[in-house]
Amino acid sequence: MQQQQQQQQHMQQQQQQQQEHMQQQHQQQQHMQQQQEHMQQQQQQQQQPQPQQQQQQQQDLSPREEKT
Repeated sequence: MQQQQQQQQHMQQQQQQQQEHMQQQHQQQQHMQQQQEHMQQQQQQQQQPQPQQQQQQQQDLSPREEKT
């Protein structure tokens, strides 16, 4: 009886370790996704200044039209 119990405990330990390993992999995947999102945000920020300049030019043009 004692031997059987020991075997069962050993099996349980293996299962727990596997689960923990799976969780770690999942966390790593999430971390990769976060890095990708951060990269996308940086790209967007770099692209944004150009449209803003165009808008400013348009705004500058509109008052001139009103003046004339």
